[in-house]
Parts: sequence; C-alpha cells; structure tokens
Amino acid sequence: MTEIADTKQHKVFHVSSRGPALIVTPQGDSAGFGHADLKVERERVAELVQQNELFPNLVVDLGDCNYAGSEMIGFLNKIILLNRDSGGSHAVVNISADMQEGIEIMHLEQIWNVEDESSALRKLARENVVESARRNARVLGIALASLALVAVAVFVWSRIPPNRNLADYQLIAESWNEFQRRRQGSDAFALAAWKKNELPRMQAVEARLAETAKTRYPAQQHMLWALRDHLPRIYDPNLKTLNEEAAAEFVEEMRAARLLVEAQYDVELPVVKIDRVSEEPGGDPAPLYDEKGFRTDGSDREERPVPEPVDPEPAAEPGTTNEPDTTNETAATNDAESPPGDPDATPEVDVEASEPQPIETP
Repeated sequence: MTEIADTKQHKVFHVSSRGPALIVTPQGDSAGFGHADLKVERERVAELVQQNELFPNLVVDLGDCNYAGSEMIGFLNKIILLNRDSGGSHAVVNISADMQEGIEIMHLEQIWNVEDESSALRKLARENVVESARRNARVLGIALASLALVAVAVFVWSRIPPNRNLADYQLIAESWNEFQRRRQGSDAFALAAWKKNELPRMQAVEARLAETAKTRYPAQQHMLWALRDHLPRIYDPNLKTLNEEAAAEFVEEMRAARLLVEAQYDVELPVVKIDRVSEEPGGDPAPLYDEKGFRTDGSDREERPVPEPVDPEPAAEPGTTNEPDTTNETAATNDAESPPGDPDATPEVDVEASEPQPIETP
C-alpha cells in the first residue's frame, strides 16, 4: 500500500492506495476527535474519492474502528455513494459484529458491500493493463512527452559536432609545412604526386568544417575559407610554380584562425607562412612572412615612426682630426669687425716672419 502524501498527518482517517483502489481506514468514532480535524480530513477524503480517474475503486477498512456513531456512519455512507455515482466499485472490510448490527438497523446492508478483506483487495486493487493505462493516461502522456523531448535533444546534440578548432588547425598547419618542405626539396613530379594525394584529405577536413563552421566558431570559418577558396589553387597538381596570390590569401585566413585558437586554448601554435616568394632556381629571394606570421613588407602592421638614417662620419686621415677648421672663419670675422683705416686696429702679424732671428755677436 502507498500512503497518500498530503494525508500523512491525518488523525481521524488514514488514507492509502493500492493500485486503482483508495483505502480509507477510520481510527475510531468521530466523537473522540476535534471538530476542526474532522472537517478538514473529511473534505480531503471526499476529494480523493471523487478523483475517479486515479482511484475508481474504494475500500473502507473498519479494522481500527470497533464502534462508530451516526456521524461517522453517515460520512462513510456519503463517500460510498460518491464512489458508486462516479461509476466505481467499493467494499467494506474488517467490520466488527457491533458495526454489522448497526448497519443492519440502519438498513445500510443494501448499499454497503461487506466483503472479506483479501477477496476485496484481490478484486478491487488489481487491474489489467488496459485499465492501468487508462487510469494513468495523464501520467503516461507526460512521461512519453518527456522521453520524446529527451530523444529530440539527444538527436540534435549528436548532430552538432564538437569544437575541434585546435586539432583542425594543427592538421592544416602540418599539411602546409609538409608542402613547403617538399616544394623546396622535391622535384616537380614528386611534388605533383604529393599534392594529388593530399588535396582530397584537406577536402575531407573542409567538408567537416562546412557542417560546424557556425557563428559561434569563427576560427572554423577562417579555416573553411582557407581550405575552400584558396588551397585548391595552391595544391593543384598541374601547377608548376606557387600561386602566390592564393598562398597569401590562404596564409591570411590561417593567421586569423591561429590568433582565435590561441586565445581560446591559451597555447602557442605553429605559424602558417610562405617560406619564399619565388621558386626560380639560382636565387635567394627574401621571405614573404616573418617568424611571427606578419608580412615582411609591413602592410598588415600598424604604422610606426621610422627614424631617418644617419650617414656615418668618414674616417680621419692619420695625423689629422675630424674637427672642422675654423681658422679662415675666425679671420673673416675679425676682418668684418675691424673697419679699414682704423688706427687703433691691431695689425696682422705674419707668423712665419715673426720667428726670432739669430743675434750676431761682435
């Protein structure tokens, strides 16, 4: 038997259920209980009896009530009539001799079905599959709807592939680095054969990214654009030289993807870059991208002030200095400051003529 949750605190009527049967067990005559308890509990029991979809059958167990006055018998007769009017079946079990005599005096034996407890429960508390499904139709409907929602959620979730940004970037970067290595060290025939085998593998990655590159995965969008729009023009087996325009656009998309993936996973990833601008033999062309993935021409960096170059000073000849000769400038200044014909002006002195002469002795 299952006790009804909101009747656990009942004092007058203990209420439980067994299958489709509601079992009501009075604890004695109503005279031994308070009026407030009687009123509340009788209303709740009457409500449960009228819930015919849950409890179509009623069992009144008088095993704990050896005697009942008219008030108690009147209420029990009321719920039996409610059950009968709703199309249900009932039984009164464990009735004492005094109670049996009382209902006969009141001519209730024509209304009450007095039966043995075991037979009554076997008949009223057991249900077939159809009756159980009908009684629990609402509960089953809610359960089936919940299962359907769970199944839909699982299906939708299974159709959303996981975020594989890190693995996809590393896979594409490894392919590109292998292409760079083979481009520099393999002959044209071997490189064409490698590109013919590698291009379908990258197209498989592209197909997977096409299903997952949503707005919430911007890194996947950049990788998808790199594989779909640019890589086929680079990995074309018929190309003899590098398609530098497509390669530059491919590197730009992979650079944007790398920055997003590094920020997401807090890792440092290999840079996808072009090692050489040209493949012409015999030359040593400058790299198109530096080790950080930036263009060496600075077109993708912010403008920065560049200091003007300063020419180095020429080396001084032995015995001389790099200090400027100011002798002529000083003389010109003195000439400009002394007007011609000035008696007070200091005459110019010939340095060579003013050297001391030897003095003859007698």
